[in-house]
Amino acid sequence: NQMNTLVQSINDNSVLPMNLLTAFDATKVPSNGKFIRNYMSLDYYYDNYELKFAGYPTDESNFCLTNIEFETDKYNLLGITIGNAKKQVVKTLNVFGFEKMPEKCSKDYLCFCNLDVRIGVTFKDDIVSRVVISVATYYLGNRMY
Repeated sequence: NQMNTLVQSINDNSVLPMNLLTAFDATKVPSNGKFIRNYMSLDYYYDNYELKFAGYPTDESNFCLTNIEFETDKYNLLGITIGNAKKQVVKTLNVFGFEKMPEKCSKDYLCFCNLDVRIGVTFKDDIVSRVVISVATYYLGNRMY
């Protein structure tokens, strides 16, 4: 399906702490971070990146890595990393089929969407300072959180 193809393309063309939509396995999550169990997710915080696991594709599904945030040039998302210029970010994400969501953008933040994948990029003086990728989880309404 299209989502699987998109996520595979993201994983194949990025250097991330873990692959997007990796099934949750506590033995495979780096243990040097701070763990917080939220209502609908398992969140891991490290020095310069974050991993969040939530039910996917719905809140009642098994947990998968649905959110990655980083603030270091050690990682890249589709080649986008800390220190890149804003113009390059837009070009790169357009090549991979992501469209800008103007209603969610500002001078220092751009948001892009492709299917259920959102990418948010924060800038300081038009230079990338933070990158976030997230996959939408659908809430079925059967659970009380």
